Amino acid sequence: MSFRKLRRAAVMVGAGFVLAVGPVVVTATPAAAWYGPCRGYLDYQPFVKSYWGWCDGNGPDSYRAYLDCKNIIINGPVYRVYGEIRWAGDRRGSEAQCMESGTMGGGLEKLPA
Repeated sequence: MSFRKLRRAAVMVGAGFVLAVGPVVVTATPAAAWYGPCRGYLDYQPFVKSYWGWCDGNGPDSYRAYLDCKNIIINGPVYRVYGEIRWAGDRRGSEAQCMESGTMGGGLEKLPA
């Protein structure tokens, strides 16, 4: 095997390919989808309620925060607001906010690729 072919094979192995030396056989293996632990916080401020958090892991899976809100002054319906979609492992986090006075709960929703 020439040096150029060996170098190309080494790059392919580093990129997540499996290499068998001899008669050269290269097969692609998909990256395993994986979520690590998620951490979230419900924050109550005088006029804003928010749920913020992040999930460890690696892409292409992603997550987003959600919060169930209700305007208790007019006894309105419960509705759900969503935060930014982030890749699993992105520690910038996702945040959902309610401007009304009623919050029914929140969490982090995992979005498989």
